[in-house]
Amino acid sequence: MKLFKDVVRAVGGSVLALGVLSSGAHAAGDDMAGLTPEAAWALSNAEDAVALAKKNGVLWTTAAAALEQAREAAKKRDSAAVSTYAATASEHAALGMGQLAYPQVGKY
Repeated sequence: MKLFKDVVRAVGGSVLALGVLSSGAHAAGDDMAGLTPEAAWALSNAEDAVALAKKNGVLWTTAAAALEQAREAAKKRDSAAVSTYAATASEHAALGMGQLAYPQVGKY
């Protein structure tokens, strides 16, 4: 739990700021119609977090899979599922970003 709190302190603020600044800019308009504002924000935040992790080369496959599930739920207008999957995607992307704080090790 302490590790997660440290990761959130280290990179969580930047991921949160990206989500606030984008406020739905990445998600397709048709998919967002019918979602609660919270679900739409969560999906947008997850897309930004996953993009940031991918850009830095630390994207976890679980984050990418959860984002895809959130997008599928958005097509079905299921706000609860979107929020759940988007939260998982954001969390796993943030944990991947936290790996950047660890020292690199050589190949064995």
